[in-house]
Amino acid sequence: MSDWNMIIHDPIRLQIMTLLAATPSANFIGLRETTNTTDGNLITHLRKLEQIDYIYVSKTQVRRTQSWYSITPRGLAELHRHLGLLEQVIVRYRGQMEGGDFNGR
Repeated sequence: MSDWNMIIHDPIRLQIMTLLAATPSANFIGLRETTNTTDGNLITHLRKLEQIDYIYVSKTQVRRTQSWYSITPRGLAELHRHLGLLEQVIVRYRGQMEGGDFNGR
């Protein structure tokens, strides 16, 4: 499907985006625990999302630097668009299942 956003479609990035859409911000540790991934893997995904302006990072300093992430308006709009496409697939699939058409025709 050519309309899929393959940046967001990645399972870890989809988790990050949906979490950030549901909360004002999340710190690195919370994102790491939610996604159940390594620091290096999470950093790679966060940088990718930040580079294309889907998320914003702010840094705070208490005893040590802490990174907080939030979704940007662009990121939220793209997430909604992508989830709408997924919803269309689910609706179509359910309709095929109810109609007894298991081959997707």
